Amino acid sequence: MKKIILLRHAKSSWDNIRLKDHDRPLAKRGEEASALVGKFLKEMKLIPDYIICSTAKRAKMTIELVLKVFDKKIKIDYNPLIYEDDTNDIIELISKTDESINTLMIVGHNPGIELLVEKLTHKLFPYTKFSTAGIAVVELNIDKWKKIKKTNGKLALFKSPKKIKKE
Repeated sequence: MKKIILLRHAKSSWDNIRLKDHDRPLAKRGEEASALVGKFLKEMKLIPDYIICSTAKRAKMTIELVLKVFDKKIKIDYNPLIYEDDTNDIIELISKTDESINTLMIVGHNPGIELLVEKLTHKLFPYTKFSTAGIAVVELNIDKWKKIKKTNGKLALFKSPKKIKKE
């Protein structure tokens, strides 16, 4: 079985409206949520073997803060396709993942992350919204990433920072 952890970047800052979308950093709330999500993932033993992250500054900052709580170094591929948000391109990218990887993390944006959950599970996203710093875990009944297009994944977990705080 292969597993994908989908992480939407944390809350970004709009303090400098002159910045291009790609260059917006995290807001203070986003920094706190990223650390909280990292702690949650570690506690749940949801540690990825490999990460593909958007090239946007807010996505990079999110994953760097999440990874600070992990005890191992994880390779990150900063890929512009994730920023572009085309689910077909992202699935094609996933299909080329090295077979030694069992748990892959994608760090991206909405609506692409939410649409990716729908495409991987062949079901509508069952929650009101995919919040910033939200996490979805999709389990795939495949042994090779190249089979990803021919499977129905199962949404095994969805958590927002608010839900994590409440628990």
